[in-house]
Amino acid sequence: MNKYTPTEIEKELVSVVVPVFNSAASLPELCKQTESCFNELGITYQLILVNDGSKDESWKVIQTLKHNHGYPIVGINKTQNTGQHNALYTGIVHA
Repeated sequence: MNKYTPTEIEKELVSVVVPVFNSAASLPELCKQTESCFNELGITYQLILVNDGSKDESWKVIQTLKHNHGYPIVGINKTQNTGQHNALYTGIVHA
């Protein structure tokens, strides 16, 4: 029986989808910890942050993080809060 070995394309990128709602204060630490973990593992990744109609500065923080980090952060801004499951689905579809 042949052991399955992922191809280079399949190993290339992991997408991490995070629904965000009024989380401006915790987003920088989330990005820092995610970066540390994936760098230690040697895995290429993208962080998809889906702002789900936050009333705080979450979207602004996402934009700042996106421009100040050396790894891909994708920001998706939903203008209305549609719930965690819908925000997660939006990010998965994008991935």
